Amino acid sequence: ADLEQLCRLFECTPHDVLEWIPKQDEQNVMANPLGALIRVDTNVDVLGLLNALPYNKLEEMQKLIAEKAKQR
Repeated sequence: ADLEQLCRLFECTPHDVLEWIPKQDEQNVMANPLGALIRVDTNVDVLGLLNALPYNKLEEMQKLIAEKAKQR
């Protein structure tokens, strides 16, 4: 129930807050039920992306972000 409360609070799923790191010698990790909890590197350099945008595109991004913020 604590995990459910956290997920509701942060509007996420358990997969967003749990990660399984298998031991180096572990075989067939994807066949393990915990394999679904192996985190795939999905880090995005948001600041780098924004710094690379021309000014007119930054205005567009600001509008999109404002729209998404209103939807919450």
